[in-house]
Amino acid sequence: MRNREAHRPTWPVILALVGVARTAVAQDDTVRVTCDALTPEDAAQVEARTRATLLLSDDTHLSVRIDCAADKATVRVATGERTESTVLTLSGENARDALVAAVERTLEALERPGESGAGTAPPSGTKPARAGAAVVPPPKSETPSATAPATTTVPPAPERDARAWQVGAGVLGELWAGDLGLGARLAAERRVAPLSVGMTLGWLRALGGDEVFRADEFHAIAYGGLEERATGLRGSLGTGVSVLTVSPDSEVVAQSSTLLSLVMFELGISRPIRFGRAALLPALDLRLFPARREVNVDAAHRLVLPPLCPSLFLGFGYEI
Repeated sequence: MRNREAHRPTWPVILALVGVARTAVAQDDTVRVTCDALTPEDAAQVEARTRATLLLSDDTHLSVRIDCAADKATVRVATGERTESTVLTLSGENARDALVAAVERTLEALERPGESGAGTAPPSGTKPARAGAAVVPPPKSETPSATAPATTTVPPAPERDARAWQVGAGVLGELWAGDLGLGARLAAERRVAPLSVGMTLGWLRALGGDEVFRADEFHAIAYGGLEERATGLRGSLGTGVSVLTVSPDSEVVAQSSTLLSLVMFELGISRPIRFGRAALLPALDLRLFPARREVNVDAAHRLVLPPLCPSLFLGFGYEI
C-alpha cells in the first residue's frame, strides 16, 4: 500500500450522484465552469462535485457560475432574484480544492441572507470591490429607493499542508507457485510532497488447503516513494524482512526448522483515489527474495514461495 496525498470523493460515486441529479435539475445550465487555470480533468471534477453539493440543498432553482481570469476566480451562486458571489486568488496545485470550498461557502452565505446580504449587481457608477477588501454598503437614503445589497467576498481557502501523516489498512493477496497467500497489511507514512517515507506490516496465509500443516508469512518493510503530480501515480522502493512459519499437524514430525526468514526488496506502483482526508489505496507490488522457500512432506513439494512474488493490495487510508 502506498499513499496517498490528497483528495476527494470517489469519482464513480460522485458521477453516479450527478446522474441522479440530472432528473431533478437542469443539467445544461445549472453549473458552468469556465476556467483556463484548471486542466480539463480538474474542471470536470469541480463541476461534478459542485453538482453533488447542490443535491444537499432544498432549493431546486440554484445555479452556479465559475469564471477565471489569470489567477483570479469568481464564483456566483444564484436562485431566483438572489445572488451571492465570491472572489478568490487561485494557487496552482490547490486551485481545484479552493474553488470547491468557495462554492460551498458562497452557497452557505446565500442560504443565510440575514447574515450576509444576497448580492445582485451593484448600482451603475459604483466601483466593484477588490477581492479580500471590506465592502462598505451605500448610505441609507432619506426616501425609499431600490438599492441593491452589497456583495460579500470570502477569502481563499487555506492551502493544505504539504507535510502530513497517513495511516491505512487493507486486504493483501500474493501469488505463490501453485498457491495463493491472502491476508492483511497495515501502513504508516510521512509525506513531504512529492516524496514520502513509511513502513508496512503484513501477514499472509496459504490458501492451498493442505491438511497436514498451516503456513503463514509475516513481513515488515520500510520504503520510500515518489509521486508524479500530473497523473497522481506513485512509485516506491522498499526493503525488509519476511518470515515464513509452518505449523505441522500433531501427527506430523518436522525434520527441519519450521521458521524460514529472508531479507527482501519490494517494488510498488499505486494510484490513490482521494476524497477529503480519506483515500482509497489500490497498489500493485512485486517482492524479490534471494532464494525460494519450500515446504516438503515426504519429499514432495507441498508449498513453494518463489524468488519473485507479485501482490495486489486494496486498502483505505486517512490523513492525520
